[in-house]
This record gives sequence, structure tokens and C-alpha cells, in this order.
Amino acid sequence: MKHVAVTLENGTQVGNGITAQVAEAVPTKSHSAITRLLGTIAIGGTIAANLMACSPSSMSNSSSASSIALDQVTHTFNRDLKPGTPEAMVVSDQMGRLAEQLVRGNTIVQAHKIAFQALELNQYNVHAQFIEKLTAPQLELKGIYTRIKPIVSVRKDKYKEYSKYLKGLKDVVAYKDSMSFLLDGQPDLHTESQAQAVIEKYVEKVDELRDWLKENRKNDLTVNFYEPVGSEVPACRAVEKARGVWEVTNCTNNVLKFTGKMNMADFEALRQVVAGVQVYLAMSTAYTADGAFKAAAKLRDENMTPIEKYKALSPVKGIGQLRNTKLFVLLPKVMSDFVVGYRVAKKLDAELCPRGNDSHQSREGMLFHRGICANKLQDGDRIIATLDALARGQVTVAKMQITNAEVEVTLDSKTFLRKPPQDLRELGPYKFDKCGELASLSDGTGGGLFANGELNSILDWESKQNCAAEKQ
Repeated sequence: MKHVAVTLENGTQVGNGITAQVAEAVPTKSHSAITRLLGTIAIGGTIAANLMACSPSSMSNSSSASSIALDQVTHTFNRDLKPGTPEAMVVSDQMGRLAEQLVRGNTIVQAHKIAFQALELNQYNVHAQFIEKLTAPQLELKGIYTRIKPIVSVRKDKYKEYSKYLKGLKDVVAYKDSMSFLLDGQPDLHTESQAQAVIEKYVEKVDELRDWLKENRKNDLTVNFYEPVGSEVPACRAVEKARGVWEVTNCTNNVLKFTGKMNMADFEALRQVVAGVQVYLAMSTAYTADGAFKAAAKLRDENMTPIEKYKALSPVKGIGQLRNTKLFVLLPKVMSDFVVGYRVAKKLDAELCPRGNDSHQSREGMLFHRGICANKLQDGDRIIATLDALARGQVTVAKMQITNAEVEVTLDSKTFLRKPPQDLRELGPYKFDKCGELASLSDGTGGGLFANGELNSILDWESKQNCAAEKQ
């Protein structure tokens, strides 16, 4: 079935705004099996920068860190100070700023460690807390490219592609510095479920970040991001030579410093970004995928019909069984947060979106400097009312835009989220039309989500449209 865009209440299309961007991040074919395998994991490689919205297009270029004569600096911090004293608080702040400077692919571990050490001196250091929570998910990805080797090795052709993939990354300067972190592990993941467990731990850490953003939204915070200038910039290195003594090399030369202030609106906006990433990744851990990579060898190309794909994958035991319900617990919270965030942003529209639209430096000096413009969401009040109802578990009417048509459906999120399908096979047996398109399920409610069984009407319409298009 083709992608179905959801239109809530009055026909306005709504998307989650999440893109994996893996094809842009790795030097390999975007449709290769190996890219799909690594895709979800690869998201984590640059997630810290994405969560902070740290890029020249989204933060204020307040200054540039100019080249200095010495490219090596030694920072000495007295970690033996009594926690909470004025002296300890000063040192804690200095450590937090150094940790922030090291939020880069190849020094993410050191950034997290220094932020943690800063919190030992002052547990209320909000800046260090932010860096610690921001970098914690990345630690779950240490050595991930080596760890998945057993999964890839079940297919000789893809293992060859996998090896070429990694070699290509090593040869690209932009990725060379972070490779040691991604490769520093043992080949210990033998099944897709084990890889999903890694992603699951990542999601748990992201959840901690999301909660932290909510708890600290009333604080004012200034964050910095350091971007290398040019492709041949030497790698930033940080080594703890002794207790409290950090030697930092090539971390200030040839970089631009971008600064963004955060108030309550920025905290909430960033929390929405984090929630989007969290939901996307949680979706990949909800149901087991054991054996899927090996079975994918039977898929001759991307243009196989649904029935061909079904016949190739359905016999594989272990695919499609419910692993956890975290996604279904998370969704109402995310929808509720979005509803609250939208209503607050709309109430403060004149302040958060002073030019009436996204515009460079609309909120000068702030993290989301282009503006937080709730008024850009067409018919937002109707959409928010529907999301609010779904978040509360109330049955609500929505519209779905399908191929060449629009249908009205009754959605029952409470039933679906309370008892999701234990096995995706429960939705079968599946029926296919003469073109091999999926025409219906035995459960037209889709596990209770479509209260009146409208899913089968949608599938039937889509299959006919797709079949007609194939005959043209």
C-alpha cells in the first residue's frame, strides 16, 4: 500500500516531520539492504547535534573561534573541592563549558564524562545536566558497527557490501574521526532483536532527556556549538591525563562558534524534536525482526508486489511478534505534549513568531531563532482538538487522504494502545487482488484503531487504484 497521508478533522494533512537522512549521511547506495540495516542505528551517529538544532542554519553565529598559536590546551580542575561550595560551583561551570565544546562525533564519550564530573561538584549545574543528558544516548551506540557484524555475515553478498561501506566511511574525512567510537566493540549482536535491544536502550536515554527538558523548561540557558571550518580540519582530541587534568588538542582551531539562548519556548520546542526522534526509533523496537535480514535475500528487487514480499517473509518465525509496549505508552504522552506546546505557542504568537512566519533571526540570539510559529499549522485548532481527543483515549473522527480520494474514519486510540496486536500475523489472513496488491485483512479495525473497520475499505480502494496504475 502506498503512503497514506492523514488529514485530521477538516482535511489538513499532517506529518510527523521526521526524516532519517541516512542516505545523506553515508557514502553508499540509499536503497541497499545494508543501508536499511544500519539506517536506524546511523540516526544516532549525529543525534546530539540534531537534538540541539546545532547548525549554522538554526543558531546564531555570534563569534568565531579564531586560530591560536597553540593547538593544545591543558585544563586542570580541582575535583577534590567540597561539592556545592562557591569554589566548586565555579569549577563545575568551567567543566560544563569544556564538555559542551567536546560534543562532537569523536569526543562524545569525553564530553559525557566531563559533564558527569562537573555534576559531582555541583549537582544543580543545569548546563552540565543538559550535556550529560544529551550525550548519554550516544554511549549506547559505542562499537555498534562492529557489534552487528554477525547479523550481516549471514549473507555473503551483503557482508561484502558492509565491509566496503565501512571502508568508505573511513576514507571520508568527515566521518574518519567518529569511526573509532562506532567500531570500538565486539561482534556480539547475532539477531535483529539484539540490535533492537540496543536501540531500545537508546530510546530510554532519549526519554530521560525529554523528561529533563520538561523539568527544566523554566530555566534560562545558553548553548554553544563548534563547527569545523573546511574538510581537512584536524580531529579534536581530549584525554584525561590525571584526575581533573584534561589535555585538549585541536578543538579551537579553525572552528566557528554558534550560540543560542534558550527560554521556556525553546525548551518546549526542543522537547518536541526529541519526542519525534524518540517515537520514530521506538517504532523500530516494538515488534521483532529476527531473521528479516537473511530472509530479505529472497526479495529480488524493490518493485516486488506485496504478495511476493509476503510469501518471502511470512514463513520466517520471529518476525512481527510484540517485543514491548513502550511505543504505545509513549504516543499519548507525545500527543498531549504537542497539544500543550501548540496552545502555549499560539498564546504567545506575537513574541515567538514576531514576523508572522519563519524568518532568519526572527528571534535574534535564541536557539530557535527563526521563530516558533504555531500559526503555520493550517487549521491548527481543529487538528489540536483531534490530537487532544486521541491523547485522552476518546473516540474521534478524522479524515484520511488516500489515492484520488478522501475518507472519513473513526479512530479509537484507547483500544489500540491498551491492547496492541501481540503478533502482526493476528491481522491476517491477508487477501490480495489479481495484481498482487494487499486488498484486505481479517481484522479491518487494524487492531482496534479503526473503530468501524474502515481499514479494509481503504486497502480495497488503494489496491484497485494501484492495480489500475500498473496496467497503464
